[in-house]
Amino acid sequence: GQYENAIEQCKRGININLNLYGLYFPLIYSCMQLGRTEEAQRYAHAYLKIAPAFSANLLRSIEPFKSEKRADRYVKILRKAGLPD
Repeated sequence: GQYENAIEQCKRGININLNLYGLYFPLIYSCMQLGRTEEAQRYAHAYLKIAPAFSANLLRSIEPFKSEKRADRYVKILRKAGLPD
């Protein structure tokens, strides 16, 4: 629930090392949770440039979500930001 903090931390990490791909997901998710859809879409687009084979379903298969409900919600929000299935 600390979305502003998550956004700042993720941006900081990405600025230090563009290869920290995993930071894009909480960054996009947090932007969407705060209604910053255009910003989330920009980050989703940037992520797809560096990882064009990404899919939300792939993330779901490799990310250890605590529950199916949480995984469903997280992936749904990433899709709304423009990340493909």
